[in-house]
Amino acid sequence: MGESGRFPELGRAFLQNVEKPNLDFITQYFATHLKLQLADPEVAARMFIGTLLHIVTTRDMLHGGDIMPIECDRFIDGLLSLIIHPSKSTRS
Repeated sequence: MGESGRFPELGRAFLQNVEKPNLDFITQYFATHLKLQLADPEVAARMFIGTLLHIVTTRDMLHGGDIMPIECDRFIDGLLSLIIHPSKSTRS
């Protein structure tokens, strides 16, 4: 990502060969699991991937694990709860 300004073809290659296949896979997975009752599986997939990227970016790339710590199990449980049981994930 840091070099995509100078080498846009690298960014596009990453999107085409890594990001898009992963997005397509997760979108298809969400779409075929009707019990999830997702109104828009692609949006849910993008949110899922984006949330994971946020953790990797803040914890690993920006070395902020001690600044913004969160237990991996707690994070994963919360993310899955938002997707599987969205009405139970909101606080009143």
